[in-house]
Amino acid sequence: MDAITVRRPMSHEDLAQLRSSVTGSSTLTALHLGGCSICSAGCEVLCAALGNLSALTALTLSSNSLGDNGAKSLGGVVSMMPALTSLHLVACEIGPAGCTFLSDGVGRSAQLLHNAMSNPAPSLVT
Repeated sequence: MDAITVRRPMSHEDLAQLRSSVTGSSTLTALHLGGCSICSAGCEVLCAALGNLSALTALTLSSNSLGDNGAKSLGGVVSMMPALTSLHLVACEIGPAGCTFLSDGVGRSAQLLHNAMSNPAPSLVT
């Protein structure tokens, strides 16, 4: 399993099933879940698996309603993803508080090279 791309709305049950199927995967390198109707609570479910994906290099969550709470969950897990080099969060309804949480996590990630966000806070612009 090298990459997973989903292009449909995902319920909490779908996310829990995805979490179960990818947890601990050493071969998943890309997870593309753009436009899947993931809310902040769904992001928390997803984040429970993300920290254990040691080979994940690309994560796309663009066009989901993650909000500041989802960004907080992501910020806490991004630094535990050693291979992550690309993070896409365009149009995720993340405000200044969420950007601060993400900035903290991204700042602890030595490998993250590409971070795409719409209207990023100044602290995230490099």
